[in-house]
Amino acid sequence: MALPKYRVVAIDPLLDDYKRDGLLQSEKFPWVEFITGNIEHLSDMKSPLVLCMNVLNHVEDLSASLKSLRAATSDNGHFVMTIDVHRNALLRTILRLIPIDRLHPHQHTLKEYVRLIEANGLGIVHSEPIWKRGPLGHWLVVASAVQK
Repeated sequence: MALPKYRVVAIDPLLDDYKRDGLLQSEKFPWVEFITGNIEHLSDMKSPLVLCMNVLNHVEDLSASLKSLRAATSDNGHFVMTIDVHRNALLRTILRLIPIDRLHPHQHTLKEYVRLIEANGLGIVHSEPIWKRGPLGHWLVVASAVQK
């Protein structure tokens, strides 16, 4: 929504809720096509730049989401994401064994997310922490789509 000079497609399963609750006034963003849905089920969209901000640890199917995001990223395009990651393997293991955090079904370290991203045809170009607090961190990761 912050890119008024570009055609933007925004996908979120909660868009209808945001509109209903007055949190999103889509008419203020005519350059954005808002689609209510999950990234696991992206259509045949292709873009040289795919942004995925604080999403991957919330999705239902992480593998399907990464495949879909790679498919949406044009060859030699870039995939940019931010994500909450575990800095403490013990806490991550406990939360995997006792899944009490329903909003974050995926509990991974940065290295684990990087391996998953690379396994789906994206090469890491850059990563850096946005913040680190206690056992968690929020990271920016930039990847390049490997040409098929």
